[in-house]
Amino acid sequence: MARLTENKSESNRERILEVATKAFSKSGYSAVTIRDIAKSTKLPLGSHYNYYDDKLTLFKAVIDRAALDFMSPENEVIQYFTDSQFPDDLPKLAKAIKLSIENHESYFRLMYVDAIEFNGIHIREAFSNLESKFSIALGPQIKKIGITGRANPAFALVTIYLSFYQYFLMSRLFSATNIFGKKSETQVIAEIVDLFKNGFVGTWN
Repeated sequence: MARLTENKSESNRERILEVATKAFSKSGYSAVTIRDIAKSTKLPLGSHYNYYDDKLTLFKAVIDRAALDFMSPENEVIQYFTDSQFPDDLPKLAKAIKLSIENHESYFRLMYVDAIEFNGIHIREAFSNLESKFSIALGPQIKKIGITGRANPAFALVTIYLSFYQYFLMSRLFSATNIFGKKSETQVIAEIVDLFKNGFVGTWN
């Protein structure tokens, strides 16, 4: 019986987190109440406080779980790092970033909520020290590439990662279209890759 109770407790916790994730990512933090969440979970209002002391504690738990899920080995970008041939496979990186944003859309929406309502305090670490994080992720591949041109490989990777990230974020979350004035997404990726690999100044000579 104790085991069943433990399983039920964990099931309720997961249910609250799922509902809260949808609510916060859709409506923001201030507009959502524990009572709103309780209506969707169909659990007694008081039981929610058995798992989370207050709404802020619940919001932090939502952010932490979303971040943990995003950083799991199944994340397409992390999978890219495991067998990367950077910088020769940049279209593969673009595809990985696109899929990652599609599969973790609520996490990215929560980032905006946190930025607007908490000055980004809960998601700041995710974007801090990206160069060193990517250096570790690429590992031997960074040493193999060495220093090319003026940019350190890790710095170059962060730069193009953020370029693809912003492009797919705007098209996915904001439904923005024709961002670069190109006919297709494939063309956009190809031209971004060409720009990074061959440079900008040479195209104007």
